[in-house]
Amino acid sequence: MINKLRQLGWVLAVVFASLLYIGLGGSALLRQQVQVLAWKGLLVGAAVGFAHVVRKQLFGYIDLSEMLKEKTVASSLVFLGIAIVYGSIILAVCSGL
Repeated sequence: MINKLRQLGWVLAVVFASLLYIGLGGSALLRQQVQVLAWKGLLVGAAVGFAHVVRKQLFGYIDLSEMLKEKTVASSLVFLGIAIVYGSIILAVCSGL
């Protein structure tokens, strides 16, 4: 579990920083624009975390680090397919689907 938190540490940091900024109210001059950016940062961070969890549930038997070590056409196609799944989930969450 701790290893998973380390892998997703930057995502959790972006989500936490965005929530903290929204909670504190932001700057007086750029409050609205920065809050939109903070919300988008929170949304993208949550989407990446959600995509990671969904990918692990759907394809738990695929070890992507092993796919990178093999360097074959089959492993590259599997890696490309997983990247498409990641991108689709992140796009769907960020666009509000």
